[in-house]
Amino acid sequence: RLTFLTFEDSNGFDPVLLRAGARAGDSNQASAIFDVLLYPDPETLEMKMQTAESFTSKDHVTWDLKIRDGVTFTDGTPYDAEAVKFNWERIGDPANGSPAIGGMAPVKTLEVVDPLTLRIVLDGPYPQFPSLVARYLAYVGSPTAIKKLGDEFAQTPVGAGPYMVESWVRSSELRLVKNPNYWQKGRPYLDELVFQQVTDDEQRFNTFVSGAAQAAFGGPNTVYAKRAKDQGAKVLTYTLGGGITMLFDTTKPPFDDVKVRQAVAKALDLNNVNEVISQGTNSVPQTLFAPGTPFYDEGITLPAAKQDRDAAQAVFDDYARRTGGPLKFKMTVTTAMASTFELLQGQLKGYKNVDVGFELIQPAALVPKLQNGEYDAATYALYADDIEPTMYEYYHSKGKLNFTGISDPELDAALEAGRAADDMAARTEAYRTAQKRIAELAPEVYIQRYNFNYLLADSVQGFSVPNTGTRWNDVWISK
Repeated sequence: RLTFLTFEDSNGFDPVLLRAGARAGDSNQASAIFDVLLYPDPETLEMKMQTAESFTSKDHVTWDLKIRDGVTFTDGTPYDAEAVKFNWERIGDPANGSPAIGGMAPVKTLEVVDPLTLRIVLDGPYPQFPSLVARYLAYVGSPTAIKKLGDEFAQTPVGAGPYMVESWVRSSELRLVKNPNYWQKGRPYLDELVFQQVTDDEQRFNTFVSGAAQAAFGGPNTVYAKRAKDQGAKVLTYTLGGGITMLFDTTKPPFDDVKVRQAVAKALDLNNVNEVISQGTNSVPQTLFAPGTPFYDEGITLPAAKQDRDAAQAVFDDYARRTGGPLKFKMTVTTAMASTFELLQGQLKGYKNVDVGFELIQPAALVPKLQNGEYDAATYALYADDIEPTMYEYYHSKGKLNFTGISDPELDAALEAGRAADDMAARTEAYRTAQKRIAELAPEVYIQRYNFNYLLADSVQGFSVPNTGTRWNDVWISK
């Protein structure tokens, strides 16, 4: 048995409800229950096939997804092209409100060519379409069980993954047992896999080092990674593009004014945040992408990279003169990010003509608030192995995850060019323009570079985490 400590609960284990990949949220549990069609190699980003046998296209418009023969769901239903089509159509139906709907945005038609081949026709050339599928459409549930159980499927899911659900107590524990008919013979190695939700970082760390769990999500806080290493644990770290952010709702006052957004960014002392929250072990994002990651450009710095108190105060004073009152807004913050945003709130309260409120919510409540525009400023995180599809979804005016509502023709054109290009030089140039506009428009403030840290007991072997979630079929425990 391996016990894994996670930091938040799931909205439900139905592919329609699952928050997309990126190594956190639902992905680690979902990959154990459903397996994945394909995934990017964590080191090379090369696309690897899993329940899919191949994914090919001659023109980047028409794609053939071939499913591996002999895969079945745990209720005996064939895992085939019809099953994939059924799941993808549910995700693409706006009535279902799926957070993964962005994966279906470029899809024009789906056709079952034969039992194991699904043909996908897109609305235009899209060389990076497999990346979109890996992030948003990798999890497939049993159509038989979905039709039979309806809304109850999310509580008692049926997948084709290495493990099956034995029990789930929301906000507490998800208990999984080995799938005896898993398609990979001899896998998985573990008999039981237990996920326990521990929202408090310190409590989660202490539970891990006590030996009560063999693995834990350390999150972006590098302090826990260092402390775990000091106590003899292994730490697996992934450094991604983007970072922890403060989003602005740019569609309404006060953050429909780019000068106000820029001023809030320049007002913050992010080096102080790093010292207080991360004991100086993290880094303040100077650029949108970290050095060594795809499309990093040291010449395009973010507005919050260097504090400018005088410039920020001048904008706040001008705002008060123009509107007759202080810049007033509320921060909507998840429990996991409370200490960071309380510190930011305190910094902003040190300025004249600024009034900052605070709303504390559970992590599962965040996305619905963002989708409905029920916030002024809010915590979130952009994290991406590759710039596509994440950047398009976050920043394009029609992006499904464009919670800030930012809309800019030049930015849209750059993101579209980057998405359509299959030449690395052309993609780099397009995304350079995109990064420049994002820095100028300041739809959010990047607070800390985002590292995914996983704390592992020395006995845990074979642990790796693509953005579709941990490859649990490879994990074992040495004795």
